[in-house]
Amino acid sequence: MTAAAHAPTAGPYVASLTSYTKAGWRGVLPIPAGAKWPPPDGHTGHQGDDPDGPTLVAWRNQPRHQHANVALRLPAGVVGIDVDDYGSKKGYAELLELEQLYGPLPDTWTSTSRGPGPSRIAFYRCTDELVLPGKLAPAIEAIQRHHRYAVVWPSVVEGRRYRWYAPDGTPMDRPPKLDELAWQPMSACGFLAMNPWAWARLASWVRCWWMRSASFGFITEPPRARRRRTDRPP
Repeated sequence: MTAAAHAPTAGPYVASLTSYTKAGWRGVLPIPAGAKWPPPDGHTGHQGDDPDGPTLVAWRNQPRHQHANVALRLPAGVVGIDVDDYGSKKGYAELLELEQLYGPLPDTWTSTSRGPGPSRIAFYRCTDELVLPGKLAPAIEAIQRHHRYAVVWPSVVEGRRYRWYAPDGTPMDRPPKLDELAWQPMSACGFLAMNPWAWARLASWVRCWWMRSASFGFITEPPRARRRRTDRPP
């Protein structure tokens, strides 16, 4: 079925705003028609605020948003696992490898514009304190309140309409309620442990820090040499 067959009578943002707010989503952002960017200023990232009710209504009523797409800035306690598996991106194989090592992720609500294939964002509930690395694998990213946002149904980008899928894979023309999302079973430490790319970046940062500290005289010899000298008997 074509995207036009699912086209709402109003633009994506205007048509779906009430559905999202009734389902408990607060960070419902308008994005220019046919695009994924830019979001409204001041409502994303670490310092961004969730829009209040009057702001959402004002956005919906503005002429420039009558055909706008929809993006979700995730609330605390929700994380998205974004798997890209198309072209040269092999996110599904990477996900299978990680699940083989650390256990499968549970079925949950997902969003994609690419149909029933593996390319999609899986949304999970988690602890409010959970912070994941932005990059979980070369073709897998984490979407969190402070990092990125998700373009969602009924947005259209490059002629493809986004859809929600229930945990059993059924396409849905409504967003999930927050309490319908499955719980993320892994702790932050578990995700770091399964993420060699994050550890590689951390090791690189430590090396750079040591080199800069040494250049300013804060460290005058490698830690291993200092340890050998300290451990030497008097």
